[in-house]
Amino acid sequence: LIFIVMIPFFFSIWWIIKISPFFSFQIVPSKVHLEAIGHKLGKVLSYDDLVQDPDIQEAVLNELSKHGLKRGLEKFEIPAALTLIPEPWTPESGVITAAFKLKRKVIQNLYQRDIDRMYAWQSNPT
Repeated sequence: LIFIVMIPFFFSIWWIIKISPFFSFQIVPSKVHLEAIGHKLGKVLSYDDLVQDPDIQEAVLNELSKHGLKRGLEKFEIPAALTLIPEPWTPESGVITAAFKLKRKVIQNLYQRDIDRMYAWQSNPT
């Protein structure tokens, strides 16, 4: 299942639910917010490089966890993994309709590798 969730410092977040003891997010982060996280970590990178950087991804996951706990979510309701995506999902990109309904099969085809990676990592953390 895929749901859209809005949190102010991100452009958009997609909540991926799979039969598993946890869930994950795919996030299109706000450029300004992502650059601020990079600055805090001493990283001056392009937006595309920030999205791919493992330290940035971990920092974003930690921020999401803090935000969720502050909002009263239980620990099991906090995402355990995420993928940062540089391009917003728009009707022009082909992953949502003009009415902003998700094209789930298109999304799954485009991001299955990322979804598998997130769940494989959690099944076998190193």
